[in-house]
Amino acid sequence: MPFLVAPYNWSAYDMNTTQPNANTFDQLLTVKQVAERAAISVASVWRLTKTGDLPQPVRIGRSVRWRESDLRKHIQTSA
Repeated sequence: MPFLVAPYNWSAYDMNTTQPNANTFDQLLTVKQVAERAAISVASVWRLTKTGDLPQPVRIGRSVRWRESDLRKHIQTSA
């Protein structure tokens, strides 16, 4: 059985130490999770993203996810 190693997330490390910085790990949310947290429909999430009223998602292969930090920043700046 081959030994598999996950790729390093270098941005998650504080360059002054060798320990990962927990604040740099960002949760990625599905369209359903974004809709639930914003109390809107899934269709509204797509519409608001298309019009620029929500941040653009990140594409990972065929998956589409929103960074939780991007959504928080958007809420803070639009309030």
